[in-house]
Amino acid sequence: MLRQAGLRRRRGELVALQLQAQQRNWERIFDTIVRVDGPLAKDIAEITGLGGSTVTGVLQRMEEKNLITRKPVASDGSKRVGRSARVRVVAGRHYLAGVEIRRDGLTGLIVDLRGEPVGERRELALAPVRGPMDVDLLVDGVRDLVDELTLSLRALRDDAQAPLLGLGVELGGHIDGRSGEVVCSPDLQWGEHWAIPRVPLRRLLRAATRLHTVVDNDANALGTAQRWFGAARNEDSFLMVLVTRDGVGACEFRDGQPHRGATGKAGELGHVVAVPGGEPCRCGNRGCVEAVATTSAIVKAADAKDLAEARARAADQDAGARKAFVDAGTALGRGLASMITCIDPAKIIFTGDAVTASESDAQRLVLYSDHYHEAMLRAVDEYTVFSGPPPGSFLLIQDREHWNGPRGAATMVIRDVIAGAVDVGATAER
Repeated sequence: MLRQAGLRRRRGELVALQLQAQQRNWERIFDTIVRVDGPLAKDIAEITGLGGSTVTGVLQRMEEKNLITRKPVASDGSKRVGRSARVRVVAGRHYLAGVEIRRDGLTGLIVDLRGEPVGERRELALAPVRGPMDVDLLVDGVRDLVDELTLSLRALRDDAQAPLLGLGVELGGHIDGRSGEVVCSPDLQWGEHWAIPRVPLRRLLRAATRLHTVVDNDANALGTAQRWFGAARNEDSFLMVLVTRDGVGACEFRDGQPHRGATGKAGELGHVVAVPGGEPCRCGNRGCVEAVATTSAIVKAADAKDLAEARARAADQDAGARKAFVDAGTALGRGLASMITCIDPAKIIFTGDAVTASESDAQRLVLYSDHYHEAMLRAVDEYTVFSGPPPGSFLLIQDREHWNGPRGAATMVIRDVIAGAVDVGATAER
């Protein structure tokens, strides 16, 4: 009996490995279709290294699910579909919702399988609360926003056969992407520090919306969107760094896949301690990167009314304002140097509210200001073990296409659609 049990276990492991391989093939093929404009089947096979028969079989099943379309390019004008057909993602038929969660409100958006927005963003304000955010209030708010998005989609598109394929939700903090549980969110004041540990947000939202739901960290959502549709679409290994008014997050991609770590907190750059004993952080510690290197920290240190005033004073050589930017940039550089030393990324991509034009050269992008940016670069070179990143490793982008937020959140569902976690046929008939 022990031998039979062992055989069954090995067979189960083999089946699981085969399913993982099939899922990975689908992802690699879809990834190529997204990144290359109208590839042929032979192009996909060459780029992915997969056999022609494997590619053809996957494309056929994708077409049956209306995920892709293949248009013939035969010179004789025939309509036969095969290796001489341009492959593109279907623009209509399937739609996904994305929701960004903040303490003061929610932002929602519908996208198609190409990540393109369908309709306008919708906002829903949340009532101000003191202390931890009420879980039920938040879930009800997301449900109401998704209902509103669904109604607007139906009114806008005749080809919207299903309400939605799925829902992607992003928020800042330590999120277990596998379980969809919020382990710690300083913004919402959820976590052990506030006696609200491990909120099962995905389960609650799935029950409330009856949609396939993905919940993840905001930097992971942004990294996924940039990897497929944005600045990182030709990068397999990179570190995405998101710097906003009050937070700093990061997402590492390895071989085209996000690395979340064992519990989902990989990339928590904002809570690396850069200044021991420094300013208190929302997470309960002191001296974290986001407590000393973000907009609010700079404005406070410069004793300014806002960031514009702090920048103007620093540009006029105000010593206090200049020091505020230098200290903040140095703190980010120290934290970043620790990550670079540990993971050695091929490229580091910065985005978020902090990315702006240089005061000395309007064509050059910097983080916050020249003083801040130069201090950050010096700290990275000084504190990275052995040597700093090679020239050309840093890329700064302004998020003009708004991948950070609900659009990025929605793209997380696309991966599940392609991996087969969402039954497209069943959803379309709901």
